[in-house]
Amino acid sequence: IGSTHLVDNIDPYYNEYWEGHGESGEIKHYYEATYENIRQGFDFDVYGHIDYVIRYCPAIKAAGTDSKILESHYAKMLKENREILDEILLALIESGKGIEANTGGFKYMLGHPNPHEDILRRYRSLGGELLSLGSDAHESKHLAYSFTKMPALLKGCGFTHYTEFHKRKPVQVPL
Repeated sequence: IGSTHLVDNIDPYYNEYWEGHGESGEIKHYYEATYENIRQGFDFDVYGHIDYVIRYCPAIKAAGTDSKILESHYAKMLKENREILDEILLALIESGKGIEANTGGFKYMLGHPNPHEDILRRYRSLGGELLSLGSDAHESKHLAYSFTKMPALLKGCGFTHYTEFHKRKPVQVPL
């Protein structure tokens, strides 16, 4: 799994990442760095939690579990970054790489997987098929966290299967 955790040597998890260019500017900067990471051709099979940056932006942190604010802010951030997100998704598809659908967003009370369903739907509509499942488990109690939600959610995004990798070869598993 490839991912972007550092931009200019700072993780968006930390408040200092958000100082300087405003929330929208820092999110765009993160996606530009992600696109460049993908274009470098690093050795990975799927890219993890593409909307990681949004999980830690100040507005999302401030919203807590207020679903109306969360939904509104996610929609705004996805709309503002649609073009670069499409470039990221197309670069992955064209290079034979997939994305990870990660249930960490449920664990963090965001109400969505990472990436958000809108990104999953967009990936699928662009022709993306390689989709692994992950739980972003940093503790054993979170292994497969909320996996029971994923078949219906992924079907609603246009997927009929998910991907497991065996010796780095993709194997499609029906939902």
